[in-house]
Amino acid sequence: MKIIRGFSRIVFALVFILSGIFKLIDPAGTGLIVQEYLNFMHLSFLGGIRIWIGVLLASLEFTVGISVMVGLKMRITATAGFVMTIFFTAVTIVLVAFDPIDDCGCFGEAIHLTNTQSLIKNIVLLVMATVIFIGRKECVKIAPEWLQWCFLSAFLAFALYSAIYIIISNPKVEFTAYRVGTDLNDLYSEGQAQFETVFIYEKDGQTKDFTLSNLPDSTWTYVDSRTEMTGGSTEMALIDFHPHTLSGNYFAASVYDSERIPQRIEERIRDFRFRCGANGVEMRVYRPGSSESGYEADWKSLMTLNRSNGGITYFSDGVIVKKWSASQIDDIDIAGVVSEDPDVLVLKGRIDEQIYISTVVLGILLLLLLLRYFCGMFSKTSSKK
Repeated sequence: MKIIRGFSRIVFALVFILSGIFKLIDPAGTGLIVQEYLNFMHLSFLGGIRIWIGVLLASLEFTVGISVMVGLKMRITATAGFVMTIFFTAVTIVLVAFDPIDDCGCFGEAIHLTNTQSLIKNIVLLVMATVIFIGRKECVKIAPEWLQWCFLSAFLAFALYSAIYIIISNPKVEFTAYRVGTDLNDLYSEGQAQFETVFIYEKDGQTKDFTLSNLPDSTWTYVDSRTEMTGGSTEMALIDFHPHTLSGNYFAASVYDSERIPQRIEERIRDFRFRCGANGVEMRVYRPGSSESGYEADWKSLMTLNRSNGGITYFSDGVIVKKWSASQIDDIDIAGVVSEDPDVLVLKGRIDEQIYISTVVLGILLLLLLLRYFCGMFSKTSSKK
């Protein structure tokens, strides 16, 4: 039974940790997923705090996962994990039954699961969570109560701080269709979903499919028709950001929510446009619906392009080269950016992603090592007594 419990703890904890991390590295994207759930549950009035709902949920997932893995406050964290898994399973049952959302959003934008796949995953996790919950009282106490609470608080604070930092400065790691380095020319050519109508005819009790180019003779009787996708991607076809032109270098501000953007950000965008003009660089402002600049796009596409409301994106011949959050607009060196090789900027962005991932992993490992060190130190002190 110990082996089963140990295996369950490791798998359950890893799933919760990854689920929490993938949501925390993209709070705005997590907020979009939360909004879809709120709309389905007729709670759309909570949309103003959707990001914070997502951040809180992801922080709890991360904290519970880490705590269960190391055996921290097991009576509380095992119970919390068990209750959360029951809730997640119930939600996915509803999703499978009514199919209001295509993707459960369990792992943010990093890993996409269908509702059925998510339900299977949650059922397996529920079995493991039950094993952990039943055996929670048998776990060895690894440290004094006050030290366990300190570590529990540290994990939660680490998660919340990471999310808040990303909200202010934009995601450091992207999994969206508009990540840095994406060539919109290739995206559009790959994303154009291609369809073909198939005609079903019957003859002598047998049915057969025909296309428009090889229809049967008059001895066949028409029965029905259907449309099939023969190429491209329906996911990419749903993307609705179409720049005025894919040639040349220019900056674009994406204001996906004009009602909630602070006045100071609008002023920064205006000042940035003036600076662009002084440097001889084109500057565009995209908004949902009509705008003073004449550029418009779907608000979800603008939010996918740049998670920051009013954030700046730099394009070079249709390639997304670099992004800044609205709070970083004043720090953009326009002349320096334009004079640099776009490929070098993209490479620097990818290197920054790797550094960020390494920092997060090392930060988590450091917390775990500190936990083991202090717990070991207190265990030796207790044994001497």
